[in-house]
Amino acid sequence: MLDPNPAMISGVRYCGGVNASPLSMLGAWIKGPKSDLTNWRQLPGRHVLFTHKGRGAIALAAKALNLKAGDEVLVPAYNCGAEVEALVYAGLRVILYRVDSSARIDLEDAARRKTNRTRALYIIHYFGWAHSLQAASAWCQRENVLLIEDCALALFSPGPDGKTGRSGAAAIFSFGKTIPVPDGGMLTLRDNAAVAPVPLPTVAIASVFGNAMTLSRSYCLQMADRLKFYSGAHTFVRLKQRLFQRRSRRRHHPDIPPQYAYQGSEGIYSISRLSAGLLSTVSAAQIRETRRKNYTLLLSGIQGTPGVNVLHADLPPDVCPLQMPILVGDRRQWMEKLLLRGVHAIPWWQDYTRRDLSWHEFPEACYLKDHLLALPVHQGLDPSLLNYVARSVRQVSDELHILPRPRAITKKSQCK
Repeated sequence: MLDPNPAMISGVRYCGGVNASPLSMLGAWIKGPKSDLTNWRQLPGRHVLFTHKGRGAIALAAKALNLKAGDEVLVPAYNCGAEVEALVYAGLRVILYRVDSSARIDLEDAARRKTNRTRALYIIHYFGWAHSLQAASAWCQRENVLLIEDCALALFSPGPDGKTGRSGAAAIFSFGKTIPVPDGGMLTLRDNAAVAPVPLPTVAIASVFGNAMTLSRSYCLQMADRLKFYSGAHTFVRLKQRLFQRRSRRRHHPDIPPQYAYQGSEGIYSISRLSAGLLSTVSAAQIRETRRKNYTLLLSGIQGTPGVNVLHADLPPDVCPLQMPILVGDRRQWMEKLLLRGVHAIPWWQDYTRRDLSWHEFPEACYLKDHLLALPVHQGLDPSLLNYVARSVRQVSDELHILPRPRAITKKSQCK
């Protein structure tokens, strides 16, 4: 039975649960983008290209950096899969390197895997906790290797050295994970890294219509929930349950979903007029402040809960959290029970891509893929909903009669 208040806690996958009203999207479409879309700290001094999708920005980066077919790119073993698909489509050979059980990259392992064909080191900043890039930048410069930063999960996190998105020869961004837009990615290039590609054709509105309708539909359901009309919310949760149960029957190490694959035949387009207009209204400082407050509140509510290991139990001042990543034992049961309460916890990057990759060499990354859940902390949540999420996590812990926390994965552990 659903709690009567928070039926739409995390919402849809787009923009991490934040939804846009139909009127705001209509206004953004009519006004269009401003001449200067953003004043974000990652952009000054860089060549900037706005793309339709983040994976398109990855493929564009390969072209801009003059990477050739057969060149090797070192990619962290804990990855989404979409970035791997885009790199492989560009003709590049992906070589995985180790990520530990706390989602920290192992630069020494990456260095050991370098060959004379290695052209680039790809670094992913996870959940808003950006890596320090001083050592990686120095290694890349010494070894004549290009540094590519994937900032899709760390849009407004400057990082411990204040240079997230500014250290690499190229940086990739994906807007829909953090802000309410139906499409949009970004590629930034260091001035001396390459000549910026020519302007891209703008994507047709038809290509983003479905996503825009999803945002509007979820917004309307949230408004209905606030007005105490719960039928739509109940229907939403039931649909999510059926979708989850269908996916849970898939075999271990599921393949990457088809929608993640990069389709080079679709071309590389610029961001839509609708999303560009919405970007003009974004307050990075406000989003960052709200997400930090939400993370702190949720952390205080679940810290110490049996069976829950919070991946990041601290919140440094340089972090704008995307989600709250937690490690649990039987993730399927956790997802099912949280979903019954209206809490959509995402099995972050559970899918595996390119089975020819050496997944068996990276037990820590496999453990993250198989046990990590992402709880919502987005700017659309208020304290009452966050308290409900925390209460739901504690209730699920009690229901599962969990006593010890899930064991930490070690390098000697093996993937299933």
